Amino acid sequence: MSESNQSNSALQGRLLSKTVWLRILYVALFFVVGYLCLHVVLLATLVQGVLLLVTGEANSNLHKLTGAMADYLRQLALFITFNGEDKPFPFSAFPGSGSADSARKGPGVRKTGGEES
Repeated sequence: MSESNQSNSALQGRLLSKTVWLRILYVALFFVVGYLCLHVVLLATLVQGVLLLVTGEANSNLHKLTGAMADYLRQLALFITFNGEDKPFPFSAFPGSGSADSARKGPGVRKTGGEES
C-alpha cells in the first residue's frame, strides 16, 4: 500500500508541476504556429510553381523564404514531439537569420529550355 501512495503522490506531483503544464502550453502554441507556417509554405510553393511556368526560372527570394520556413518547421516539429528542448523562434534565432545554416545556394531550379542538366 505504501508503493501505491508513493506512485499516487508522484503522479499528483507531475499533474501539479508548473513546468509540465507550461511545456504543454508551449507545445499547443507552437502547433498552431506550425500549422500556419505550413500553409504559408504551401502557398509560396504554388506561387513558385506559377512563376516557374510564367518566367521559366524560380524566384530566389521565395526559395530563401521556403527554405527558412522548412527549417523552422523542423525546429517546431522537434519541440512539439518532445525530441528537443530548445524552444523555436521567437525564443531562439530564426533559421537562416545569419547563422551557419543560412549559407544556402540559389534556387536549384534553372531556366527551362527543354533539357535538364
